[in-house]
Amino acid sequence: MSFYKLTFSIFLLIFVACSSNIETNNSEETNTFVQVSSTTTAMEAGEGIDWGQAFSNFENYWEPLLKENRPLTDKELNITYALRELMDQEFDYFEGKGGYFYLEDFICNEKVRGTSPAGYIDETHPVQLTDTDAYNPDGFWGYCDTASSDEWMSTFGIPFFQDGIWWTFVNTDIYDTAINDCKKVVEICDSQWVLATRVKIEIPEDFLAQLDSPEVENVVQDIQDTSVRDYRYNRGVLRYAPWQSIPLVSKATHAYEEKTIDPDHDYIDYFIYQIDFPQFNDDIACSKEINTAITNTMNSFISDKKSILENYTPKDAEEDGYEFWEQLLVYYDIVEVSDFVVSVIITNQSYSFGAAHPVSYPVSLNFDLRDCSEISITKLFDVNSGYEDVLLHEMQLQVCSPLYEDLCNQYFEKEPKSLIDLEKCCSVVAISQYGLFINFWEYEVSGYAQGAELILIPWAGIASNLDKDGPYADILREYSQMSWLVTPYEPEWDF
Repeated sequence: MSFYKLTFSIFLLIFVACSSNIETNNSEETNTFVQVSSTTTAMEAGEGIDWGQAFSNFENYWEPLLKENRPLTDKELNITYALRELMDQEFDYFEGKGGYFYLEDFICNEKVRGTSPAGYIDETHPVQLTDTDAYNPDGFWGYCDTASSDEWMSTFGIPFFQDGIWWTFVNTDIYDTAINDCKKVVEICDSQWVLATRVKIEIPEDFLAQLDSPEVENVVQDIQDTSVRDYRYNRGVLRYAPWQSIPLVSKATHAYEEKTIDPDHDYIDYFIYQIDFPQFNDDIACSKEINTAITNTMNSFISDKKSILENYTPKDAEEDGYEFWEQLLVYYDIVEVSDFVVSVIITNQSYSFGAAHPVSYPVSLNFDLRDCSEISITKLFDVNSGYEDVLLHEMQLQVCSPLYEDLCNQYFEKEPKSLIDLEKCCSVVAISQYGLFINFWEYEVSGYAQGAELILIPWAGIASNLDKDGPYADILREYSQMSWLVTPYEPEWDF
């Protein structure tokens, strides 16, 4: 668990003790902490809020979202500890210096003196998985800055060596909706810590020269001799409910306006509607066709809901001694808005009187902006490549993560369906620059209580099965050249 309870307890005592003496400062201040990936959580002002409960609720919300547990090998742990020993030799409290490394244009220096902030990392630290006696390996490490700007970042966890690469954890903005998502589950939720994710770093040559170079080279060679699918990290299930945001996906609020439909029909007072949906701006290619498709989808949802009145009305329910009510909520995600593709997932959540719980059905719209046609997901693939089996394997890797694969069936009632079966009913696929997002229907993989799992199949996992001469080859080729999107979870791929 990546929550620093000691720091939390100290903070909470100080916060409670001082809260009655805090004065509001309305003056504008320049914040020099401009994070490359910035997740800052504003503590909401208010009286009577149980901050301890709010922080505890966020911890409980965050823990199930941790990414796949994948420990270091013994060799990788030895290399990691060897670097730590070298950096410890540089540590000097009185001179205020310690270890350091590079992160792109930034220099990251170990914090030597003063109070250390805390944070959440989005996976259990690999050192902790291998060495269970390791002391606080995911704690705050230091700050990164650059001479070219005022931006700086926080780093967490000791630098570690895995898959032939050096890593650390740095604050990120991919979870900038986490607090709001948590509040949709529990009313009181907050966190005072930043959220951090894994990034590649560069260790200075003066440290590397002192490491056991042959061992490092052997580990790197071992990784290079292993297929990408065997050692690639899996993000696992990205969300479980349509009201949660999708990590990685930009909100693209510049590209559309949110519209609302307020239906009007017989017995409208017995119906609860929340129908918000996007309408893309005129400067977005194919906006007319896309907006029409979205509007038609909304009208279809409404038509299905009010069709209940054809067979049963509130008057009928009253005669039978029942209390009639119906509910329709609509959620949407803009998965991609690019020069090539617009992709949207829309979820219809319907709830009827007498039902034990709501039922949700997702719909996806994927538009090829070259000719304003809807993309056929199956036509992305070479039909003779065995892509169905590869996709099924990739879906299982994500759905079963972070569970061990041999235990997966203890938690999931059945294996994910093939892509063709998914498209028939009732799950959906959305194309993006990162890969294929698959939003399972809430009974497809597990059951209602577990949620409607959404996963991402990275292009690297299915690259050899894509159709290089197919109708979407140009789009896929553009995606493969987006080197800035490469992560441990979405590796580089060729097309």
